[in-house]
Amino acid sequence: MGNRFLEISFLEYLIILFLILIGLLSVDTTDVETYLLRKPTDSEVRQECLAHQNQFFKAERDIFTFLGKTLIRLYQVVFSTRQGEVCNFTPSCSNYAHQAIEKYGLLGVIIAADRLERCNYSAWQYKDKYYKVKWIEKRGNKLYDPVDNRKF
Repeated sequence: MGNRFLEISFLEYLIILFLILIGLLSVDTTDVETYLLRKPTDSEVRQECLAHQNQFFKAERDIFTFLGKTLIRLYQVVFSTRQGEVCNFTPSCSNYAHQAIEKYGLLGVIIAADRLERCNYSAWQYKDKYYKVKWIEKRGNKLYDPVDNRKF
């Protein structure tokens, strides 16, 4: 009881090779040859490069966004539930960071860091100038600062 693949005779190998060659020769390659022989224009090259760059950055952004949002969610589940209600803003800083990373990618990390710098008790003295006060049930009065209010 050997392997059937090894038991194929030489004549069977020749027949298989012949069928493969017939299949390869029957493929119409004129379109491929004309595409390879013609020189692409500069705009075509530029468009192709931009398409590849966009694919790369989209994949990189998707991975980064997933990683950042996963770490923030882990923080929310593990640490935030034990700390209690300490954030002065609504949405909370972790929710704000989650939204910023989802919307802006890497720039969202910088936006979230800026928000963490502003999240302290001295933020209340700027409530009339920069923030609105909003009553949130079970959280009390909080400074309203959504991600959509960012102006660049």
